[in-house]
This record gives sequence, C-alpha cells and structure tokens, in this order.
Amino acid sequence: MPPPAPLTPEEVRAIREAEDLSIYTFANMLNTTARLLRRYEQGITRPTGPVLRLLHAIREQGMGRVFPLTPHVLGDKA
Repeated sequence: MPPPAPLTPEEVRAIREAEDLSIYTFANMLNTTARLLRRYEQGITRPTGPVLRLLHAIREQGMGRVFPLTPHVLGDKA
C-alpha cells in the first residue's frame, strides 16, 4: 500500500475545523499531543504514518465513519 499524499498545514486545519473540534480534542482523537497537532497546522512539521492515514480517512469519510462513537464520547458536540 503506497503512503498517502502529504497534507498542507491548511488542509490539516480545515479537517479539524470542519469537524468543529478544539485542537486538544482532535489531538486526543489522533492519539497525539495538541502541541504536535499545532505544529502540523503551522507547517513546522508534517503528519506521517498512522496520523496521516487517519487525517485522510476523516477528510474522505467524515468523523462519524472513522470514529463511530464520536458523538457519545464528545457529548454530541461532533
């Protein structure tokens, strides 16, 4: 399986904002830190590996398909 295409900082931010999630909540869902997610959104670092795959899946399929329990876990905010 080839690696997914890299995402720009704007794309990473747009994925999070489209789901109306705070940087802390979204980082937790990606199993990373808010600091690292902020670095992705600022273009200091690029997401790779499983985080990059998750970001692509969320963008293509939506949060509800990737994390089906999301509304319950987040108190129906997502």
